[in-house]
Amino acid sequence: MSETTLHHNVAACLQNSGGWASARGELLRKKIEQRPSRERLLNQHILLSDGRVAPLIEQRVRLLKQERIKRNLSRKLESRPGPLELVTRKILQADSSFDS
Repeated sequence: MSETTLHHNVAACLQNSGGWASARGELLRKKIEQRPSRERLLNQHILLSDGRVAPLIEQRVRLLKQERIKRNLSRKLESRPGPLELVTRKILQADSSFDS
């Protein structure tokens, strides 16, 4: 929401309600109505969980997943063929300056 729109909304609330407290309440009500749903925040990875599990457990699960991903990636990188093997398997072409 732009600053101009915000000022317009505040001014409109002040005229209609007759006071700052009700204008503020009306503005907050509108903001809450425009707030994204919990499901949308989960889908956008803004919220990481639905809140049914304790935060410490969720954090531990996330750390374990990260460690598993790191281990799997390390294993794959270790078993990755080197440039010489790729040349002998004719996947890469040897550079002419490399042959001499």
